[in-house]
Amino acid sequence: MAPGKPTQNAFIASINGRLRDELLNETLLPSLHHTGATLAAWRTDDNTECPHSRLGWQTPAAFAQTVTSQRGLPPRNPQSSAPAPVAQPA
Repeated sequence: MAPGKPTQNAFIASINGRLRDELLNETLLPSLHHTGATLAAWRTDDNTECPHSRLGWQTPAAFAQTVTSQRGLPPRNPQSSAPAPVAQPA
């Protein structure tokens, strides 16, 4: 798979486009700390307040409540679907 082709991973291209349009093009980010806080607030708002058309106009948080685990196991990290980091930040 060649890198840099948005058609090969449309989901990520969609997220990146929305992040750019809704946050990065509109916000002055003066420091790394401010950037992290701004991204965390945007992610929380996007997951809990903004309905998504692909989820039947539900928020991702509301949609997650309707999904049942196929194996009956609890999620590894209830705060995020991403795996836990291998190393701790400095």
